[in-house]
Amino acid sequence: YSDGGISTYVFNNKAGAFADAALRQAFNTALNAQEAMTAAYTNEEFFKLDSGLALPSQVNWHSEAGRENYNQGDIEKAKQLVEESSYSGEELTILTTKDYQDHYNLAVVAQQVLEAIGVKAKLDVYDWPTFQEIRTEPTNYDMFAMTFAVRPTLHQYPFLDSKAEY
Repeated sequence: YSDGGISTYVFNNKAGAFADAALRQAFNTALNAQEAMTAAYTNEEFFKLDSGLALPSQVNWHSEAGRENYNQGDIEKAKQLVEESSYSGEELTILTTKDYQDHYNLAVVAQQVLEAIGVKAKLDVYDWPTFQEIRTEPTNYDMFAMTFAVRPTLHQYPFLDSKAEY
């Protein structure tokens, strides 16, 4: 996270390859969060890594549950998970914008991570208003990177709404 909010990857889990939890797990297993955040924010003085969904300062909600699955950077284990998934070689679409350089840089990292584990991926780059429109249709993308402003309580994060259109 940074002072600007929580940076995350949003998967299209309603349609396409990332509907398979094993492929999402493969990406998360391969991701090196330090490298991703450095690409987005250039220097660790501008961000902090934490496995919790809530910030450490949000003491009523912060948890380290699942920490062992965070920031593994394990390419070989991730490749095995890809093999176990239903991924069949199709090219995945990473939606992004250059209007927010951190979003774009995180998308580039995602593409590199996916390619490192044997998953084809391309970037679809749009201006921010077009990005916002395109992401409302699940068939238009497989994933995107975004920063959500820090909320006082967890239930205010739109990505936690099971009815949200992500």
